[in-house]
Amino acid sequence: MRVSSYVNQVVSMRLVSLWVQGEPRLTRRREVLGIMSSDYSAFRTSVFPGRAPCRLIYTIVLMSLVSIISTSCIRVGPDYEKPDIAVPDAWSVEGVVDGEKDTVALQTWWTSFEDPVLDGLIDTAKKNNMDLKLAAARVLLARAQLGYARGTLYPDLTGKGAFQSTRTSRAFSPTPSAPSLLETMQSLLNEGSAETVVMQILSTPKPSKPDLTSEFHQLGIESAWELDVWGRIRRSVLSAKAGFESNVELYRDVLILTLAEVASTYVEIRTVQQRLYLARENVKLQEETLKLTQNRYDAGLAPLLDVHQAESNLSRTRALIPAFLSQQEQTVHRLALLLGEMPNAALTDLLAPAPIPSPNSFSDLGIPADALRQRPDIRAAERALAAQTEQIGIATADLYPRFSLSGTMTLEDNRVNSLFNRHNTAYNLGPGVSWNLFDAGRVRNAIKIEEARTEKALATYEKAVISAMQEVASAMVAYAREVEKEQELARGIRAVQESVRQVGMLYKAGLTDFQNVLDMQRSLTDAQDSHASSQGQVVLNLIGLYRTLGGGWDFSDCASVDSIVN
Repeated sequence: MRVSSYVNQVVSMRLVSLWVQGEPRLTRRREVLGIMSSDYSAFRTSVFPGRAPCRLIYTIVLMSLVSIISTSCIRVGPDYEKPDIAVPDAWSVEGVVDGEKDTVALQTWWTSFEDPVLDGLIDTAKKNNMDLKLAAARVLLARAQLGYARGTLYPDLTGKGAFQSTRTSRAFSPTPSAPSLLETMQSLLNEGSAETVVMQILSTPKPSKPDLTSEFHQLGIESAWELDVWGRIRRSVLSAKAGFESNVELYRDVLILTLAEVASTYVEIRTVQQRLYLARENVKLQEETLKLTQNRYDAGLAPLLDVHQAESNLSRTRALIPAFLSQQEQTVHRLALLLGEMPNAALTDLLAPAPIPSPNSFSDLGIPADALRQRPDIRAAERALAAQTEQIGIATADLYPRFSLSGTMTLEDNRVNSLFNRHNTAYNLGPGVSWNLFDAGRVRNAIKIEEARTEKALATYEKAVISAMQEVASAMVAYAREVEKEQELARGIRAVQESVRQVGMLYKAGLTDFQNVLDMQRSLTDAQDSHASSQGQVVLNLIGLYRTLGGGWDFSDCASVDSIVN
């Protein structure tokens, strides 16, 4: 009795619910029959229609727990460890820089020259240099690749929808046959009076036309997720991250080379201007000598040979001027390229002659270990080694099966206004596994390939470290020896200048021949030009030393990627 009463209550509640929802009478009758039947499953489904979505939710929760557990599993393959390379405790060349002068940060070494023009050129190169823009584009590419790799850690979720309208040809659609009018009248006359027959005929509906069209509406989502059981995807992310960091270091390496090249080109311009100035001063001196020999010849005190020799010496010196002008213009064009400008750009600040810049302070050279931290090319090689090491684990993961979760959930109906009814839900969800059972050794050879590439990357890193030590040591020696050379040339110039003054006085007094005058003037021209070149080379070697030490960026600021790409 309790069950019957309970069923009656359920029936009454269900009928009221359907009537409130506006369901047609046929639907309500089907619900009553489903409840009153002895099929318990039909009874449960009609009373508790929300149980099927609950099972879906339970399944999703269970699969999510499985995926979370799987992501904490092992990572096959070797874990990267930074190589430990022994370097000297100190540089082999001592006393390279002047310890009595103030020190300047290695990151901004060009400020030691206190040259506003050079500072402006450095700032312009940082903004407009084409090589820096290319390196920044590579950083953007590597960052996008890192973001793409990180996205593979998460499931794909795709929305989908479909609509289809179908019409069947009338020729293939069966039309329900209706009885003829005569047959209808005969049947009705046999059953009743004529008045009844007429009323029945008038109330008989016309046969309905068949519905030749049908529609299909679908809306849903589908998802796929590879479970990273063996760490293949996580190692892909680590490899992409190391590759991104390597590109950042390569950008900084380009920055160091660019700034050093800009400063070196500027020093070359000032050096050739100094040589041009000295050549013009020697031309004035030799013009006076030619005038003196011409006067002495006119007075019968000197042979015509002295005049010709003076003219030859003057022409030789004058020929240096066009060569210096050409070198100056070509160097200015090269600097315009470094600044990201056209060769005919108006660099008015460079056309005005100025002395060769000289440093008023020096950077602390530090110890060899500092160069390993400061040089971006070494840091880039180390990050490339880390990226390649992760590739071994990625290849090793192919030895093991791959697990995945996939599923779809859709709403399907032939009427759009009832598409979102809960009874129109369809779904499928479940795990999948794939395992390469036979590949003729391809996977294991792929692992060997990545291991060989890792050995190559390790050798490249070690070579970069040794090459850096060699470059720094050579740059120190070159700078120190060029300073000694410049000092000797400066002492030689003072001696030659005094010799030119004395031989001129002797020639005027007739106590020496003109050949000694020519020799001394040629020596002065050559000595002054050599000294100017050596002055410029000293500064160039110092810039080269700063470059080999990795000067030009701050290694403590390793997170300024946005400043790079902007």
